[in-house]
Amino acid sequence: MQSRISDARGVNVWLPAGDNVELVITDIVMPGMNGIALGRTLNDVAPDLPVLFITGFADTRLEGTHTALLQKPFCAQQLLGKVASMLAGEKVA
Repeated sequence: MQSRISDARGVNVWLPAGDNVELVITDIVMPGMNGIALGRTLNDVAPDLPVLFITGFADTRLEGTHTALLQKPFCAQQLLGKVASMLAGEKVA
């Protein structure tokens, strides 16, 4: 599933309609709402929803208990490993 959310209103409409959302993957740097703001909004609406942030910036700190960071560049195996760990409820750095 691929969706585009550009502001907090989109999250409030999209998330309740997406009953089967198990994980959100977002870049940190995006036009409109950046990934950190998206993560905060998601945390307010669905605090148990895991969010995987992707970035090319080295010094990135995350908030939230159900978050993880994947540094660019990465390979498909690294992405799949993070996703699998997060969906299994494991603590991921």
